[in-house]
This record gives sequence, C-alpha cells and structure tokens, in this order.
Amino acid sequence: MWMLVLALLAQVQSGDCAAPTTPEGPPALVVQVVDQLWLPIPGALVRVIPSAGAGEKKETRTGREGYAQFWLPPDGEYAVEALLENFKGKRVKGVRIWKRPETPPTAYVQLQLVFSGPKVTVE
Repeated sequence: MWMLVLALLAQVQSGDCAAPTTPEGPPALVVQVVDQLWLPIPGALVRVIPSAGAGEKKETRTGREGYAQFWLPPDGEYAVEALLENFKGKRVKGVRIWKRPETPPTAYVQLQLVFSGPKVTVE
C-alpha cells in the first residue's frame, strides 16, 4: 500500500501526472444542492440544459460541500436540475447568464432536495 502511495507522489512531483483542467476564469454558474436542513449534499447530479435547445447540456456531480461549477457561454438562458437517489428531483427554469463585463460575475443557484427515501413495507 505504501509503495503505491509513494509511486503516485513520485509521479506528481516529476510532473507525469496531469493536473485537472479547468477553463480560464471563474465559472459562469455555481449550483449548490442542499437537503431539508440546508446541509450540503455531495454526489448529487446537476444538469444545466439550455432553453430553446440552443447549445449542449452539461452535467456534473456536486463536490464535498454540495457545489457544482459550470463554465457556460454568456447571454443564455438555462434550466438547472438536481437529482439524487432517495430524493425528489428539483428543477429551476429561466436561469439567465448575462454577457459578462471585464470582471465576470458568477451566478449562484441553490436547490433544496426533499428526502423521499426508499419505500419500506412492514408485514
């Protein structure tokens, strides 16, 4: 086990391991997914779907703090949805990303999922 960790560290230090790529600048949209107690939900699937079918759908999973980031073309309107097993999905329509000035602002959306839980039958 320690040999594997040391081998990975050696690759990172030598530059053999590529760093994750992120687009230039801050994201155009940040979505946070929370539960009924306003606690972040990691691992939720978040989709951003362009309105009127213009452009491609993007999706990613939320990180440890419940955030998903998207780099989107400016001046577009989107629907944002969050999905996770045992929760009711949530969708918000009409999220607008405006053309950016020189210092690009980031739009923030917070979606609250309601626990639906697995169905249990007691006999």
